Amino acid sequence: MTFIQIREKIRHFESKLIAISVFIGTISIIGKLLGFFKVHLIARLFGTSKETDIFYAAFALPDLVFALLVVGTVNAALVPVFIKILKKGDAKTLHMTLNTVISILFGCMLFLLGILYFTMPAITHWIFTSKEVLKAFELTLDLPTNTNLYYENLFVNLSRLMLVSPLLLSVSSVFGAYLQAHKRFISTALAPLFYNIGIVVGITFFVKFAPQFGVYALCYAVLLGTALHFITQSVGVLLLHENDFSWSFGINRYVKDIAKLSLPRVFGLGVEQLAITFNTFLGFTLGTGALSVFKFASTLSLVPVDLLSGTLLQVLFPRLNERAHEDDNHKSLNALYWRTLILLFLLAIPIIVLFIVLRVPIVRLVLGAGRFTWTATVITSFTLAFFTPIILLQSLAAWNIRTFYAINNTKTPLFISILGVTLNILFSIGFTNFFSHYHELLASFASVSLFVSSIPSILNWFFVRGTSFGAVVGLAFGISLSLLVEVALSFWLLSKKIGSLDYAKKTTHCFVTLRKLVWSGVLTFVLSYLTFKAADLLFDTTKTVSIVGISGLTVLVCVASYAYLTRTVIKNYVNVRQVLRSLRQKVEPRSEDIDIPGLTA
Repeated sequence: MTFIQIREKIRHFESKLIAISVFIGTISIIGKLLGFFKVHLIARLFGTSKETDIFYAAFALPDLVFALLVVGTVNAALVPVFIKILKKGDAKTLHMTLNTVISILFGCMLFLLGILYFTMPAITHWIFTSKEVLKAFELTLDLPTNTNLYYENLFVNLSRLMLVSPLLLSVSSVFGAYLQAHKRFISTALAPLFYNIGIVVGITFFVKFAPQFGVYALCYAVLLGTALHFITQSVGVLLLHENDFSWSFGINRYVKDIAKLSLPRVFGLGVEQLAITFNTFLGFTLGTGALSVFKFASTLSLVPVDLLSGTLLQVLFPRLNERAHEDDNHKSLNALYWRTLILLFLLAIPIIVLFIVLRVPIVRLVLGAGRFTWTATVITSFTLAFFTPIILLQSLAAWNIRTFYAINNTKTPLFISILGVTLNILFSIGFTNFFSHYHELLASFASVSLFVSSIPSILNWFFVRGTSFGAVVGLAFGISLSLLVEVALSFWLLSKKIGSLDYAKKTTHCFVTLRKLVWSGVLTFVLSYLTFKAADLLFDTTKTVSIVGISGLTVLVCVASYAYLTRTVIKNYVNVRQVLRSLRQKVEPRSEDIDIPGLTA
């Protein structure tokens, strides 16, 4: 079969909406499972060691540069501009614009990453001479010993290795936007899958056949995944047509449009990325393994978030835009807004219940093997419990932001984001300090008089770092609390714009349904928890089979009881035909659909 015949068969397959929707969905599920296995491998082979902490911290600065220059530009600007050029049928201008975007983006990345490369030793020395890091890694300034230098050099080397990844991913992401604009989805769906495959295969290969690499094996595996992501997207462009790339810095009006569209989004992402970078380095100072625990717990909690705020809300976003312009009083918009909000509550509550009740089995089954110890399992599961509110809050925040975008309001989400990041930083510092006195807090509950006398000290704990590993739990709690404030504020400001609160008061079923869902969730939690505890007493939980059986029984009780208690809500708010119809529409290219892998493995 010739190259042209292969290309035509792929184009024919991509033209079938239902087939390509099923394909994308299947590939996405496989990718998520591989992502789980990837995290399992890292936990199993490297545990929550100092080296694993340094590996995760080494991603912070490359991630920051990548998010600012690439994610903001691709998600906000490239697809709309490419589609505009395509509609005019000007292939020459499209190729020139593509070449110019790649040239400018690659040049900017090379310049910034080059600065990072040469300044990394100075940045690392500054980090490792801070009191918090010295304490966390049990080092001392009095000893410019091999131990101190080993961790500094390791951080420098891993960070420098990771600088290669943003270069390839920047070009690969532009290719992805180009393919999306042409309604070519196979390569863009396969690229994240091969990214995870590369990491999994790389970790397995290097650990088995080159154990002397140690934690460097993780970086080499990420680079292998990055290369596969780049190759997959490149093949997609080649299959689309013969495109001769040439370096071009000719700035036409479309390149200017891309810059104008991307700047606000880049600024917004910069604010969000600041919080992520801050949380990473704060976790780095909380003790050996704390950052690894934080990353493992957050990864587990974000899986259902991706399914809710990613898949579901992306499908509904076009309809939200249509409703926003149907009438002046936003009645139809509010109807869709509240219907989706209730649906998010309906779907998120049982997941939150299961994550809280089964937090230890989840961590044990996904991470608990090899070098991932029982102590690490307990701390990670405790941290995961404080991350679980994010499952609902992140989805609500994403829905509110999309509603603002639908009414052409981009300033308010930016203000909310800035405030949220500020609160994130303040709460994270305060609650990491507070929970670092976890054992002292438990001791203060010995008696009422002791607790009352300890109140001045308890309040002072917000400003003084203790020694308990519970500090990482405080980081999770601070993030969840700041997100709760952000959601409440976005809801209030959105109500001022479209009258969503007044709409809910007039149609009382909104608040009645939410109350029913919350109380159903509470009762479901009680039933699930009692089932789990009873099964825990009856079976030997040292065996994996028993853990799987207990977890399965708990899930069955949770789903059955919650479905029964909310049966009327499910009947009124879950329309299977409508969901399937929406999934067919999902293959239409939209900038927010582009899956750009984060650098962090």
